[in-house]
Amino acid sequence: MLRISLRNSSRLAIRSLDDLGSLIPEGSEGEALNYGQGEGQWRIGATVWGIYAGDGGYYLQLEEGVLDLREAHRMIRGILARIRSTWGSQIRGEIEGIWHGDTPS
Repeated sequence: MLRISLRNSSRLAIRSLDDLGSLIPEGSEGEALNYGQGEGQWRIGATVWGIYAGDGGYYLQLEEGVLDLREAHRMIRGILARIRSTWGSQIRGEIEGIWHGDTPS
């Protein structure tokens, strides 16, 4: 999984499927899939993304799908542009790494 922490995101508030749908990058096909308690998932092309609240604020996560590096960069920039246009230009994304659900030994 690819995870992007959203820094300076205290003003961000996901309140509906419409809010999730508004995160689909300009020029991309997609739809909001589910929403609950300020979090949710949406489909963009052949990928599924989630936005979740964590201890340090919100984060984005690529839930399903495969993207080449160039396409992943374009999609992340597009999602962040949508977030910034609604909740403030101070929000920035930091890639935390890839986690496969297993614990290091």
